[in-house]
Amino acid sequence: RSVSPRAVLGMTVEQTSVRFTLLHADESMLERIKKSDGSVRFDTEEEERPMFYYSKPLNYLKRRDRLELMEALLQIRMMQKRFEQ
Repeated sequence: RSVSPRAVLGMTVEQTSVRFTLLHADESMLERIKKSDGSVRFDTEEEERPMFYYSKPLNYLKRRDRLELMEALLQIRMMQKRFEQ
């Protein structure tokens, strides 16, 4: 379950860099993505335009970035707790 049926929150990790990601799409597009076994093509003429957002990369070896990363994770957890109630 998600707080929003139209958004999927994620995270990418590459070496020591972490980015938060957000895919915003309508429910039918999200279903196509879930059922696919790889890449999914969207018809831009049919107004199928999912939006993909991502944060700046945070290097978990740097103290300042690590604090920002922990703060973001705690905020996500608080959002999850509110949703579960």
